[in-house]
Amino acid sequence: MLSALRKRSGGILVKSLLILLIISFGAWGIQDWLNPAISGNAVATVGEEEIGTVEVDRRVRQEVARLRQMFGNQFSQEQALKFGIIDGIINEQVNQSLIRQGATALGVTISDKLISDDIRSQSDFKGIAGNFDRERFNQVLTSNGLTEKRYVNIVRTSLTNQQYTDSFQSGARAPEIMVDAVYRHRNQKRVVEIVLIKDANFVDVGEPDTSNIEAFHKTNAKQFTAPEYRKFTFLQLEANDLIDGIEVSEEDIQSSYEARLDEFVTVEKRHVLQMVLTDEEQAKKAQTELLTGREFAIVAKEVADLDESTLDLGIVTKNDLLPALADSAFALMQGVVSTPIESALGWHLLKVTKIEVGGTQKITEVRDVLKNDIAKERAVDSLYNLSRTLEDELGGGASIEEAASNLNFKITSVVAMDQAGKDLAGKAVTGIPSGRAFIQTTFTTEEGEDSQLTESGPEGFFVVRVDGVTAPALRPINTVRAQVIDAWKAEQRSEKSKQQAAKMATDLNNGKALSDIVGPYSLTSTVSKAFKRDDNGTNSGLSPELVKKVFDLEKAKATEGKAADGYQVVVLASVMNANPSADKTGVDAVRNSLSQSLKDDVTAQLTTALRQEIGVDINRPLINQIYSGEQ
Repeated sequence: MLSALRKRSGGILVKSLLILLIISFGAWGIQDWLNPAISGNAVATVGEEEIGTVEVDRRVRQEVARLRQMFGNQFSQEQALKFGIIDGIINEQVNQSLIRQGATALGVTISDKLISDDIRSQSDFKGIAGNFDRERFNQVLTSNGLTEKRYVNIVRTSLTNQQYTDSFQSGARAPEIMVDAVYRHRNQKRVVEIVLIKDANFVDVGEPDTSNIEAFHKTNAKQFTAPEYRKFTFLQLEANDLIDGIEVSEEDIQSSYEARLDEFVTVEKRHVLQMVLTDEEQAKKAQTELLTGREFAIVAKEVADLDESTLDLGIVTKNDLLPALADSAFALMQGVVSTPIESALGWHLLKVTKIEVGGTQKITEVRDVLKNDIAKERAVDSLYNLSRTLEDELGGGASIEEAASNLNFKITSVVAMDQAGKDLAGKAVTGIPSGRAFIQTTFTTEEGEDSQLTESGPEGFFVVRVDGVTAPALRPINTVRAQVIDAWKAEQRSEKSKQQAAKMATDLNNGKALSDIVGPYSLTSTVSKAFKRDDNGTNSGLSPELVKKVFDLEKAKATEGKAADGYQVVVLASVMNANPSADKTGVDAVRNSLSQSLKDDVTAQLTTALRQEIGVDINRPLINQIYSGEQ
């Protein structure tokens, strides 16, 4: 769903979907409705409510597509079933139904005004001026196959369920003894001495013979395997491609200027000092002192014992001040002290130290901005219409080439690209849409198939057809012989540095001094910065695995681990215990994190109780039939 072309509908899906469970509105075509194997039956029944196969299957397809990006295009729905992924999706749908029914039974309701306010607050429905845009709202709903009534029901359900679950979670708070213990555990720091044994120190590791080379090539086949390559054809269009052809009249610019006038008005601001005194006599005394040229803060201290920190109101607008003070403050010249002014708080003396003049930008000053914004919004509208037309063309059976010809779009073909975006020569493929979305789409689309219309950046789209797939293949040994030899030697060097590191750690743990051990090898040690358990190497200079080992060490004991260019031997030099009383912000963060976990536990217990009360029946035979082919 093209976030810009379809008026940024992705944000709606995040905003309006149920707080615990996310429902996808991705368009997967009408085949889900026509496939008799997955229609007309319920995969689960929750009380009297049935969970149909169509929405579950849509979610499964979406998750399998995501996993294919991670594990390769061979990941199947059957594997998703075996790994429990499909069960997880069904359980999410069941929990959603349970919470909805629980909220209904408790009589939780949401007013129409609250729903209206929620919808109007969503940025996806706002126009350039920042106001709710009815046309944009309708376009987003249409692009996602939603009616206004159905969308309002979704928002109502989301808000109702949120209110329902919040009522159970409100009392969940982590006890202080738990917060203290977790804070101390997470924030304990350690310092270590580090000795790096570089692989490069071991120069002479010999030469591999033919049998060594062949065995290494076979054992490390993945290292010498060419990646999967794909040949593809794609069509791309960006809103910026259309801007030059869009006409914007002076009347359009004038109308936009009037509608957005608030954006071009700068309110006058002033830096104001204020002295509040108990009575008029005291105020006049302070005024007299100030008129002699004395400092505002000094007079305030002498006359009224006011600290300097209480005098500065900062940069303020007229509306930021008390009504009794506003006119006087904004009538003063810079550097001038006011006469005593009475308010409900006492008597005031004001001094303006800086003036930021306000005003309104003329239309001539913002004409180019207005024209560009209008043209851009119209380009996005045009692009949205073009995307719908393109979908109709492709949905009607036209090839990418035919659709491009009919709509005067440009298409591009690429002979070979791997998942890193590189060609056969290892160079980056140019001319393709930027970002990972294009590559991911290309490698999750079946050979000979067109992808869905997909966004490319904030204001564009593409569709790609995979014309051919070259599977990964082990490169013949004669083509990578030099690389195999280099890799074999690197492994031998690494093994030698590993052995030396292990021996040094053993000697240290047997009581030898670090200085005595590093001397014979002409090595030096360094001292790390203090680091915590979650350090990623920034402070420690160690790998996460070695950091974990360090927190299992006793003081003055040693361990070793792999580094980028060799092996490290580390000795625990000191332990720095955490002090919760000195870090209120950190303690609050731990408290909030633990409290949220407790809230999640409460919700899990709630859904468990609702399962027992309402009843849940999972149709396992149907699930197996759909996703594993069992009959």
